[in-house]
Amino acid sequence: MLSACGGGSSSESTEPVSTSNVAPTMSGIFTADAKAMQKTIAVFDISDVENDTLSLSILEQPEWLNFELSNNNQVTITIKPDFFDIDNYELALTLSDGEASTQYKLIIDVIDNPTQWQHVEITEQELAGTWSNNEDGALALTFFNNAQGVYLVDNKLVPLNWELDDTIMIDLREPGCSYNCGINDLMEISLLARDGNKIRVEIDIEDGVRQYVNLTKEQLIPFTHENFITLPQTTYNRLCVVKNNEKFANIHVT
Repeated sequence: MLSACGGGSSSESTEPVSTSNVAPTMSGIFTADAKAMQKTIAVFDISDVENDTLSLSILEQPEWLNFELSNNNQVTITIKPDFFDIDNYELALTLSDGEASTQYKLIIDVIDNPTQWQHVEITEQELAGTWSNNEDGALALTFFNNAQGVYLVDNKLVPLNWELDDTIMIDLREPGCSYNCGINDLMEISLLARDGNKIRVEIDIEDGVRQYVNLTKEQLIPFTHENFITLPQTTYNRLCVVKNNEKFANIHVT
């Protein structure tokens, strides 16, 4: 018997398998309360499916915040602000494996720390000038060299007399008064911290609420004007620019 086998050829073909890179992930608590003048640590777990080398970037990273990656699976963020960083912050974090990336938001509330307050020395010469709590000047104190000054609050100018001892003692006068003014209220200002032209203070008004604010000493800014009026010297004793910006100037005349 003869048997015959029919031969044929067969070939196996494999189509290319497309693989997509998976973005890395980061897990942990993305909100933190950080006390001024105290170190706060936040730890996050990071991972990548392909085990690629990871990197982290923080948009507009504050000087008081640093981070470190370890073993390609953990990020340690160290937060150490001072009194003049007290504010709320929302930071944009980007975790990348070199190809894909994931964005996160880290919310930090820098809060006061009374345990770190200290008695701060300041001279009358250093105090003289205008101190305000923000660029809008919602609250400002101007101290003249003659122990007088002006308190700007709620868009009102209140004349004052001041004396520097361990604290700044202030007599608040009747608004709009320039001569023989009665005392409307008493204010005491205690300096809690200082950094150059910045001070953190406690403001205690006798009939008001105690406040804790940061004040920055304003620089004297020369300005020009086209429209002006002339005041005869006999009509005033003192004329001072209390606060000015590009468009307006507050003039104190007594």
